[in-house]
Amino acid sequence: MRMKSPEGALTALDSFLDPECTETPYVGDTIPPALKAQAHSCAALAYHEKVFATPAECAEIVVQERRFQRKETMELGVGAPAFAHFVVALDHANQSVQLGLVSPIVLRLGFMMRDIGTSLGVDLSQTVRSRRFRPLWRAVDRRLEEIYVEEWKKQRRVARDPAAYVCAAEGCGIRGEKRQALRSCAGRCPPGLKPRYCSKKCQKQDWSRHKSICKPGYVGELPSITGPAESLARGIFELGDSVDGEDMENTSPPVAGPFTSTADDRDEMPFRLRPAGPGQFIDMPAPNAPGGSIRLTSNTLDAETLRVIRERARMRARGQGAG
Repeated sequence: MRMKSPEGALTALDSFLDPECTETPYVGDTIPPALKAQAHSCAALAYHEKVFATPAECAEIVVQERRFQRKETMELGVGAPAFAHFVVALDHANQSVQLGLVSPIVLRLGFMMRDIGTSLGVDLSQTVRSRRFRPLWRAVDRRLEEIYVEEWKKQRRVARDPAAYVCAAEGCGIRGEKRQALRSCAGRCPPGLKPRYCSKKCQKQDWSRHKSICKPGYVGELPSITGPAESLARGIFELGDSVDGEDMENTSPPVAGPFTSTADDRDEMPFRLRPAGPGQFIDMPAPNAPGGSIRLTSNTLDAETLRVIRERARMRARGQGAG
C-alpha cells in the first residue's frame, strides 16, 4: 500500500486470522499463539481506525472495502456504521486477551466499552461480565486495580501529616481540622482515593493529575449508540451465569473494599464537590514565633482569602529578613 489503509491491513492479517481467506494462504494454525495475539491486536487497531475515521477517510475506506471484498467486511456490509466496526474491534481485542496479549489498543477499547456501559446505565464493577467479552472485562479490571493500588501507595508515601487533612492541589497548603473541612471529589474515583480540596480553583488546578484516577482510560469521544446501535450495545451487556466451568471469583472485579465506586459523572471533569464543613487552617511564616510559623484557623474565611493572607505574611517576612 502507498497510503494508510485499515482495509488493506485487515486483508494482510486475514492470512493469520481467517481460515477462508483467498488473498494469501492461511497460516493461523501453524504460527505461535503470541504472533496470533499480535495479529488480533493489530486487527482491533484497524477497526478502531474505521470507528473514528473522518468523512473523507470513510469515503476512501468504502473504496478499499469494495476493492478487497473481505469476508468479514462483506458480512458487516460496505460502509457499515461506526458502532458495527467497534463491536468487531472488541471481538479482536477479546481474542488478543485470550491469547495472552493486553496491548494499549486492547485496553483503550475495553475502557471505551466500559464508558459506553456507563452511558447506558450498566455498572460493570457491580455485574457479572457479558459472556462474550468476559476476558476483556477482566483485563480492564486488572488495569483499574493496578492504577488504584499505585495511587494508594503514592498517597501513603507523600502523606506529610497524618493528623491533618490537606488540600490535594500541589502548593495550596490549606488544611482542615477534620476531614469534613475539605470538599471531596464527586467523580467516579474510588472512595478510598477521593482527593479533598479547599475550593473549585484547587480542584481545577489538580485535575491534570487526578484525571488518570477519576477517569482511568478516559478516551473522550465515543462511537454513536443511537437507534439500532443502542440495541446492539445493550446486547453486549447481556448478563450470564458462570460458563465453561469458570468460578464466580474470576468474574468478579478484583478491585473491592475501599476501591469500590458506583458514582457516575459524564463531564470531562467533575466540577461538583461534595459539601465541606468548617475548620480550615493554614500555616504562615512568622520569624519570631516558635518554629518560625503560626497557624491561622477559620470557620468563616474562604480558602482564597487564607492563601492571600499567607502570601502577604510571606512578603512581610521576606522584607524583615532583608532589613
